[in-house]
Amino acid sequence: MLLDPSAVDSALLAKLGADAALLSYCPNGVYYAIAPPDALAFVTVTRVNQRTEEMFHGRAWEETVYLVAAIEASTVPVRQNAAAAARIDALLEDGDLALPSGFGVMAMYCESAIRDTRPDPTDPAGRQWAIRGGHYRVWVTTGPIAGEETTFMQPGWVQPGWVQPL
Repeated sequence: MLLDPSAVDSALLAKLGADAALLSYCPNGVYYAIAPPDALAFVTVTRVNQRTEEMFHGRAWEETVYLVAAIEASTVPVRQNAAAAARIDALLEDGDLALPSGFGVMAMYCESAIRDTRPDPTDPAGRQWAIRGGHYRVWVTTGPIAGEETTFMQPGWVQPGWVQPL
């Protein structure tokens, strides 16, 4: 069985979107790539790069880099995107995701932080967007996960009883 890469996207969106603390900082929600036009404080998750590693004629793991950013308009009364970025990091650094059975997170970590301010070209009043977050690398394995059967590894390839530590 192969993992649809969008399953990792969806698991990441679900994890961030279910966190009440994060949503208190970014009340307009968590979106893949683009938020609604009327949103003023939100989180976006965008897949930057994705790579699959093949082994023994099958998929061994997938490695994806996401840009996860708290984005806030300069017109909001209380600026909270720094707190939102810290909350994103707390949720994702060495975290886990709810993935389909047979798959698991090998590693998840921030490889570079971002902080930027960009003008809004659609606003003649000069609104700006404050952006904070990071590039998060997520490694997903199809190998044996504790307590689950694998869809990739075949009998005799690894020592009996070996599992991928979480």
